[in-house]
Amino acid sequence: MTARLRDTDLQSTGCGFGGADFISDIETFWSVNVRVGEQQWGDYERAIIGKTHPKDKNRLWGEILPFFFNDHDVFGFSPDGSSDRVYVWSVHTIVGSYPSLSAFTEAYFHA
Repeated sequence: MTARLRDTDLQSTGCGFGGADFISDIETFWSVNVRVGEQQWGDYERAIIGKTHPKDKNRLWGEILPFFFNDHDVFGFSPDGSSDRVYVWSVHTIVGSYPSLSAFTEAYFHA
């Protein structure tokens, strides 16, 4: 992916707009991972017990290993590493996928 995007101006692709970014440090990873956990279980917890519990930042939530995110969606791989399929998480669940990292970069960055 790095080689494919080496000469791409990411700002011109729209990547930098709307808060879209790659996860490049552990604090951002923890924040995005907890966001997925809160979306996955928050509404259920509120409906069942009337409150939510803090999500462990070190547990993978939503069956994805996130690497990229924007204001609405989180993009990630299967945590078992079985393929390079990119899953799209939105609000409560996985809502779609790209067959490969290459397909994701083609679609998202128009590279």
